[in-house]
Amino acid sequence: MFIPLSLLLLISLFLLALAWGSGGWYRALPEDQAQLLLWEFRLPAAVMALLAGAGLSLAGLLMQTAFRNPLAGPYVLGISSGSSLGVALVVLAGFWLDGGSDLPLPLRSLAAMAGAFVMMLLNLSAMKVLRT
Repeated sequence: MFIPLSLLLLISLFLLALAWGSGGWYRALPEDQAQLLLWEFRLPAAVMALLAGAGLSLAGLLMQTAFRNPLAGPYVLGISSGSSLGVALVVLAGFWLDGGSDLPLPLRSLAAMAGAFVMMLLNLSAMKVLRT
């Protein structure tokens, strides 16, 4: 009984915050522009925020489960530092190869994911070596 009620409350608050926003913006716009703003900008951003939060919480749970440590997190395990290192290496390589032009965001994002993945693999391999 508690979980369905709390889920209903969460969905209601999400929809209310989506429609109401941080103020009465919908009163200042014509109806067609207000609907465009709601459906084309506010709803996709809100849904993406929900998905990102769910993904981050799942990633934290998986790290804590894999390492059997309730304090395991991306900063403690060095995954955030590995991500920063991956971006730094790609940016430096881009400056060295291309003469200083700015690299596109998808390439920097892929470098961050690759650096984090390498650090996670190093952590997992160290964990296996230390257990045996």
